[in-house]
Amino acid sequence: MSTIKNLSNALLLSGALIAGVGMYLVFAKAGLPFQDAPPELVGRYMAFQESGEICLAVAGVVFLIGIIGHIIRKVSGERQKQATG
Repeated sequence: MSTIKNLSNALLLSGALIAGVGMYLVFAKAGLPFQDAPPELVGRYMAFQESGEICLAVAGVVFLIGIIGHIIRKVSGERQKQATG
């Protein structure tokens, strides 16, 4: 049972770290779009913006899988207590 606990904790931590990277890319690296920017800066802005959005989406999925792992662990732990108790 501790394998599920460790795996779900690792997924929650990984999701939080990936979300941090995504927010860094979106807010710090991409920032606000330039007004009347040359194509090179528009391309750089779009690359950072899209990379950050992808990181945030992946982080949400990983975090959700970690939460599902915690729910499965709690439900199976309750069933084991009922069976033995």
